[in-house]
Amino acid sequence: MLESMGMSSQAARFTRTDGSTAPLGVGEIHGGAGLESQNEFTRLEQFAKVQVEPPVKFKDLEEVVSSRILRNQISFDYRFDFMRITGDTILVPVTVQIQNKQMTFRDRDGVQSASLNLFGRISSMTGRIIQTFEDVIQRDFPDSLLESSLKGFSIYQKAIPLPQVCTSSTW
Repeated sequence: MLESMGMSSQAARFTRTDGSTAPLGVGEIHGGAGLESQNEFTRLEQFAKVQVEPPVKFKDLEEVVSSRILRNQISFDYRFDFMRITGDTILVPVTVQIQNKQMTFRDRDGVQSASLNLFGRISSMTGRIIQTFEDVIQRDFPDSLLESSLKGFSIYQKAIPLPQVCTSSTW
């Protein structure tokens, strides 16, 4: 509008100190400061205020919901293989091996029992989840065999059918 009235030019569009291409106001063209809302520091302050988290209303529930995830608490070995079933389906046996001494055994009527929850997720290279599985690994040993069993391993295997995402020339 200022350009059509002859009070500004197209070159003035790019002379703002805040880096924007917004047109200069009437006060800015004649040497004034312009609107306070167009000041770059005011806009930065406004942007920072928008990014702040809202205050928590229920402080007691915030403590309950807060959690900390620890990774690599248990070391284990794993292996997976591929076996073509049909033209568009591949069977993937996933094998997990864990040392028995890493499991916590509890006495139940002369039998030492331990259980481990296993959760697995298979995703594509782009991060799309293809398959998810979960299972419980349960181990029971008599009291007399516990010491020797702690030196051994527990093995879990699950065969998972997956759709073929590769062409036949890459196999």
